[in-house]
Amino acid sequence: MTKLKSATPEYRNLFEKSFNKIVFDLMKEKLFVSLGLELTSINVQFMDNSNFPLKDFTFGFFNPIDNTISVNIEDPFFLNTDSDKDLYSKITFIFFHEAYHRMLLHSDRAGVKDKDIWNIACDYEVHNMLHLYSELCLAQQLEVTKYFDFIKDMMEKWNNKNFEPNRERGEIKGMYSSNMLDKVAEEIYALIMNSKKTSTKSMSLSMSQMRGEGQNQGQGKDGNNQSNKNEKQPGNGSEDGDMQVEVTETEYTLPDGSKHKTVSIKWPEAAKKPMTPEEAKEQKNAGELRRQLMENNLTKECEKCKGNISSDSQKFIKKLFKIKIDWEKILKASLQTILTKSDSFTWARPRTSMFAMDVYLPDIDVNAEKYGTLIVARDESGSMSDDDVAKCAQIIMDAKEHYKKIIVLKHDTEIVSNEEFEELNDEVIKGICTRAANGGTSHKPVFEFIKEYAKSHPYEEDVISCVILMSDCCSDIQQYQDLVPSKTPMIYLVPAADIESGYTEGIKGKIIPIE
Repeated sequence: MTKLKSATPEYRNLFEKSFNKIVFDLMKEKLFVSLGLELTSINVQFMDNSNFPLKDFTFGFFNPIDNTISVNIEDPFFLNTDSDKDLYSKITFIFFHEAYHRMLLHSDRAGVKDKDIWNIACDYEVHNMLHLYSELCLAQQLEVTKYFDFIKDMMEKWNNKNFEPNRERGEIKGMYSSNMLDKVAEEIYALIMNSKKTSTKSMSLSMSQMRGEGQNQGQGKDGNNQSNKNEKQPGNGSEDGDMQVEVTETEYTLPDGSKHKTVSIKWPEAAKKPMTPEEAKEQKNAGELRRQLMENNLTKECEKCKGNISSDSQKFIKKLFKIKIDWEKILKASLQTILTKSDSFTWARPRTSMFAMDVYLPDIDVNAEKYGTLIVARDESGSMSDDDVAKCAQIIMDAKEHYKKIIVLKHDTEIVSNEEFEELNDEVIKGICTRAANGGTSHKPVFEFIKEYAKSHPYEEDVISCVILMSDCCSDIQQYQDLVPSKTPMIYLVPAADIESGYTEGIKGKIIPIE
């Protein structure tokens, strides 16, 4: 069973028994077997207020160094509990929250993103999962429904952006909105990128303190000396006991006016214990098995309960377990070019690798090669919804790691914005996420731009490697597409629903649906 570490006597014992009962109850239900396995694969540490290092920030956190979820059992959230059922519900909430951040691979999916905004988006996604599970529990009349009913009621309060929790009564506020229930983290991230920082505080703690073995105060970065940073704290004698952990709490005002806080923890890389190849493989396989089990069981149960769960939940689950954009297809269609070591390549001699790639590649004289310039044309006409535009913004951000330079064209009947960049920063990302037009649609000016750019950049390092056009294709594409040089790879990312409309017929290039 899960390894429990010591904290305080009788009260802690109540939490240990409650946690074991919850895991037992979850494991009895097919829907929750993967969650139960996840919880039994990690350590659990119930701590009192005097030893919990982040009592001013949160009441629970995951330590990836020790593979441990630590919970402050003396936080008002737990102390103000009226019944065993309420306590079970609150314990279920914190462990579900932490476990599903792992099971949904949020750290692996982060990519080139603002870490704090990504944390907020991931919290929304986890709580969408909680909402979905509560619907499935009710539909199947499961015994654990009583836990999720309480959690759902708690989250409903968060739906009010003006809700201010009373911490003395044990109230908390998390990321949840009925407007976000059908969205996954990547979509939510694109929608909240314009969030504004309103306050930040941070502190530095030792690994010993994070384990609850040292004093719980740290060194504040705002100059408030909460402890003597140079004074060695008691630890467990391990070499990493006094390595510093950076903890930052930032409050954001989201575009809808609601305020949320996010806590990020930067763990010391040197503290991570090296694993043998066999251990690493075993850990990876076990994690993939739990995730696959979760996906299979959840999708099957959603299909069985289709008539009893909301349309938002049905959309959410389809997006969550489906690749939104097939980057392999996009990169396969891109022209690979040498950017740094040589300009001696020619389009006259096809490379042998082109037969495997299905694209025409320039012949080059050196081994190293990178992708060149990507042109992205984003249709911002009235027929493209705000959600579709937000998805397009996320695709642009994801594309940066694959190309040296990106040119972003925003257009309706004319090109209304033309931005060129090689690095992503906050200002660039906000610009990408901002809608610039909302009129009719014409692709003629876009094709003319591509034609002129290709003519003026024939053999330089910013030769066009790929053009991605994001549109519902209700436009004059077929009429003007021959303006583009035939060797330029053209890829259309089209909302899936619009492909069925027939607008894409006769278009030259690859058509990839945006799910």
